[in-house]
Amino acid sequence: MKSYHGNTMVLRALNTIKQGQQCFVNRYSLRYDAYPRAERARMLVAGGLSPCQCTACRKDWTPCSGDLPWICNGLGIEPTDFRDVVKEVIGVNIEAAKAHLPRLISLLQQCERSEPSGSALTLKKLIAHCYVIFGNKRLL
Repeated sequence: MKSYHGNTMVLRALNTIKQGQQCFVNRYSLRYDAYPRAERARMLVAGGLSPCQCTACRKDWTPCSGDLPWICNGLGIEPTDFRDVVKEVIGVNIEAAKAHLPRLISLLQQCERSEPSGSALTLKKLIAHCYVIFGNKRLL
């Protein structure tokens, strides 16, 4: 994921990178959770680019809804309180982001091998929002 600290772009891996593993950076915002593989490929080719060879494209990942009770249990909250956590993190609550980030990362590490599980996708989005908040906190 990328975030900004002033005019500096910071790239951060949300999954563990193993030695010798190839890394892909999504520079075109054609995420597998937003566009089907055929549409992503069509847009890349239309832009004069080669089709993507990332794992999500090669294996034709499609997002699923995930296991919300498992995520909530890991965060120590009731499923009915999950929406509040999302609102805090997306709502630019720096203290909430600081409090939730370590648990979100720990949960992602537990489920990253089962990607493209919806749990991993949900956790990545929340983690990305935390880092965006941290990068933009000087502007608040």
